[in-house]
Amino acid sequence: MAGLTSEGFTPLQFSEIVENIETRLEQYNPGFDFTPDSPDGQLISIMSVLINQAWIELNRVYHSYNPNEAYGQGLKNLGMITGIYKGAATRSQAVVSLTGVGNTKVPKGSIMADADGNEFYTNRDAYLPADVTVLAVLSGPLPVPAGSITELVSVVNGWTGINQADDGIIGLQPETDLQYRVRRNNTVMRGSNTVEESMSAAIIDLGIPQVTVINNDSELTLPDGTLAHNIHVLIGEYSGISDDEIGQAIFDNKGLGVPTNGSTTVVIDDSFGNPHDVLFTPATEVPIFFNIEVTYHSPEIAGADEQIKKNICEYINTLAAGEDVIWSGLFCLITPVAKAEVNLLEIGTSAGAVAAGNVAISNIEYASCDTANIDLTVL
Repeated sequence: MAGLTSEGFTPLQFSEIVENIETRLEQYNPGFDFTPDSPDGQLISIMSVLINQAWIELNRVYHSYNPNEAYGQGLKNLGMITGIYKGAATRSQAVVSLTGVGNTKVPKGSIMADADGNEFYTNRDAYLPADVTVLAVLSGPLPVPAGSITELVSVVNGWTGINQADDGIIGLQPETDLQYRVRRNNTVMRGSNTVEESMSAAIIDLGIPQVTVINNDSELTLPDGTLAHNIHVLIGEYSGISDDEIGQAIFDNKGLGVPTNGSTTVVIDDSFGNPHDVLFTPATEVPIFFNIEVTYHSPEIAGADEQIKKNICEYINTLAAGEDVIWSGLFCLITPVAKAEVNLLEIGTSAGAVAAGNVAISNIEYASCDTANIDLTVL
């Protein structure tokens, strides 16, 4: 039943709204022409779009304090309640040596550039010769390899050259809603006393969103191979993060004397210099494929297909190792885009084997998705 019940809130779908209006009109005055091209059919369609939008907004209000459903400003507001702010884009930066006539002042904000025309500005007044930090004018992940900043843009008498000896620090893209949601949820878990949650939070802080921690305190070996009285950490894709960083996060959060289980071993020294073997398992990737059919009820549909695919991929690629792909949880990633009505949603582990149902992921696997895996048809 649509609306607010003790079980939650269920929005009325566009097709249901159209059907309700047509049924009522037929009851009051039989014989209406409801075909899409008729005047009555067109009027019903216009009214139904507006009513459907109201239901969508009510659904957003209902879920505005649910961190797994809220997005945009609502998600930011939830983060501010716990003092966790959404990450903004940052600027690339580098340290450069300014050369020229001795004691020449190069004012703060002076501009220089790389060979591609990307501009950087100084962060303080400098008197030659001087080393200063320069920041990119534009935010985002702009590479700054050593020797790339070479062009003087601002004209300062006596300032004649630039030398960039080392690679700079690359800026970051603004944090997406899904990235922020994962970080917020797991940062909140840092206050937990459980080994599983505190260890997961530490590994996610490294930049690995797909983590599962199995704490086997039984006398038996678990079906996934976790030995008795062992901790088994399974992680998803972690390129750019070293095995030692992962091992340190595990060691810092496990109990004293508790062994770890896994296929990869690193040696971590404790504060007294004693070595300890720390094990974990890189989980196996399971690509997820989609067959989707939608109808857009908004005139503003530019980029809608790409946004739906992006939403789905970001969601799938932040599921924990061993976390199933829940079919019903995917609709909220689609319906907010251009007032989309989902006519068909099928998922599976290969393009030729998709269905309307969940995809089970074992503890030694993690789900992944690429936009190329999503077949999206607009009706």
